[in-house]
Amino acid sequence: MLFINLPFAKKRTTATLVLSVITLLSLPLMPIPSFAEDRIADSINLSTAIQRTTEYHPYLHKYQHQFDAQKGREIQASVSIPLEVEVSVEDILGTGDLTGIDNAESSLSIRWVLDDNIINQKVSLESSKKDIIELEQQIAKINLAAQTAHYFLKTLALQDKLAISDQAVKQQQDTIVQIQKRVDAGKTSISDLLRAQAELEKELLQQEDLLHEIKSSMRRLVAQWGERYPDFKTLNGSIAIEPRFITLPELEQKLATSPSLKRFMVLKSITQEKVDLAQVQSKPLWRVSAGVKRYELSGDYGLTAGVTIPIMQANRNQGLIAALRAEQNQQQSEFNALQQSAETQLFVLYQELLHAQHVKEALQERIIPSLNKALEETTRVYLQGKYSFMELTSVQRDLLKAKIELIDANLMVYMTMIEIEKLTGLQLTRLEERT
Repeated sequence: MLFINLPFAKKRTTATLVLSVITLLSLPLMPIPSFAEDRIADSINLSTAIQRTTEYHPYLHKYQHQFDAQKGREIQASVSIPLEVEVSVEDILGTGDLTGIDNAESSLSIRWVLDDNIINQKVSLESSKKDIIELEQQIAKINLAAQTAHYFLKTLALQDKLAISDQAVKQQQDTIVQIQKRVDAGKTSISDLLRAQAELEKELLQQEDLLHEIKSSMRRLVAQWGERYPDFKTLNGSIAIEPRFITLPELEQKLATSPSLKRFMVLKSITQEKVDLAQVQSKPLWRVSAGVKRYELSGDYGLTAGVTIPIMQANRNQGLIAALRAEQNQQQSEFNALQQSAETQLFVLYQELLHAQHVKEALQERIIPSLNKALEETTRVYLQGKYSFMELTSVQRDLLKAKIELIDANLMVYMTMIEIEKLTGLQLTRLEERT
């Protein structure tokens, strides 16, 4: 989890930190082959959801194939130029003294190329390319984990909204009971009762809509690890609990080592290895030979040895090296541009985080408590016949809206944190689990 010291953070009590208990949802569940157990689990937490995503998401399988292919290229790079065996016979099948093979000279020699430096350079280059695959896999895991966290957090927020809707339904039902008493006593008109019943129906429709949204959100979540139906009843976590963060300067330090920026540095290093290989290949390769010669006339043997040195231009790979140098400069420019963009994005996200936290505190500590008191007072005065039903409904709606806005503010805090962690490559936020 991130730890950020916000300048306006205040001490909170348990009552202000935790929202009402999330209603357990009755979702249609089916057994899942990969995770099937004897019974459906009660809940799943964010860490488990991310772990399943990084282990089973189909998109990540391609990186193992890339690793295998690169290992093959590395093995191939270690293969040197094959040895050459030469057999030659001279002075045969001629005329005079050279008739037949009595005066023949035969030789057997082995030739090889001194290419150890090139082989080592090629192997090093192909081995370095595995670092790029590893970084790209890491970036993909971070992005998929962030997407999973988004689905998880959104589902938690929907569950919190459903809990608020349950409270609103109960409140409206209680209001209807009170209005019915006043209608029976002749203290208010039947129109207030009918309007209250209409408000209840609207809230029930909103509740049904939330249930459908939760089912869809659950489906998106489990699809992250390749499943169709959840093997759990609900999500374990709460976006109502106050998160802790780290400061902006500390985040900026982490940004410099993020996988996205590190990838450009590795690319630049690989290009440098290509330059080194081109420089080595521009040098002539010596060919060495050794063998034995037999003289048929005398029956004697002699050893042979030789060195072949190609005559090559000194600037043989000059064009290739110049192109690779330009590629390095391009990679450095792209790195500088990405770094500047990432620093700007980090600053903007941090400001959004501060604002979301400020909105959350205002709703939680001032607006909602004031509206709760206003509702109590309005309800009391309405039952005395001094306020209209419209005034009562207005306060009820304002309170419900503020509670929904608080959930959205809580969600925005965590969503922004995840975007920050996605940018910096930090471990994604872990939500506090409910016990």
